[in-house]
Amino acid sequence: KLSELAVEKGLRWLQRHQSSNGMWSAARYVDQCNREGLCGAIKGQKDIGSSMHDVGITGLALICYLGAGYTHKNDHPYRATVEAAIAYLVTIQQPGGVIDVAGSRRTYNHVIATLALAEAYAMTSDDALRHPVKRAIEYLQEIQQKGGGWDYTSDRTNRNDMSITGWVVMAFRTAEARGIAVAPDVLDKTRDLVERRTKNVHHAPHGNHE
Repeated sequence: KLSELAVEKGLRWLQRHQSSNGMWSAARYVDQCNREGLCGAIKGQKDIGSSMHDVGITGLALICYLGAGYTHKNDHPYRATVEAAIAYLVTIQQPGGVIDVAGSRRTYNHVIATLALAEAYAMTSDDALRHPVKRAIEYLQEIQQKGGGWDYTSDRTNRNDMSITGWVVMAFRTAEARGIAVAPDVLDKTRDLVERRTKNVHHAPHGNHE
C-alpha cells in the first residue's frame, strides 16, 4: 500500500508539471507548477536541465503511467495526461521514423519514446499507434552499428553503447509482442555483441577492450 501511494504521488507530481503540448520540459517544468515549496525555490536557478533531453524525459514520464496500468484507453484521473503525451510523441515523429525534434538524431530520445509508444500499443492494441511504432522500430534497425549495437546518434561510429542497446532490445521485444517484426539478422548481430561483451567481462583481466 505504501509503495502504491508513493507511485500515485509521483504521478500526480508529473501531471502538475506537464507542459500544455503534452511533453515534459527538463528546463522549464517548474513553470507549470503553481504550488509553493521546492518548485518555487527552483524557479530562476540556472542549469535546471537541458531541453535536448525533453523527448526522452517525456517518454520516461509516459512509461511511468503505463507501468501503473494507466493508458489512454481506460478511465482514470490521468487519462488526459497520457493522451497528451502520446499525441506529442506521435506528432514530432519525423518522416524517417525518428521520434525527436526536427533535425535531431539522438538515439536515447528516440528509443525511449519508441518504447513508450510500443508499450501503449501493446497494452491497448490501438491501431492508430501501430504505424508510428513500426516506423520507429524500422529506424532503429536502420541505424544499428556494424558491431551489433547502437550509439548516441545514427552516425556510423561503430561504437556500441550497451546502455542504449539495452533500451533498443526492450523496444524490440515490446513491439514484437504486438506483431511488429524485427529482422532476424538485426537480432543476431545484437546477440553476438552481448555474447562478446560477456566473454570479455569474464575473461579479460583488464576489462573490455573491444
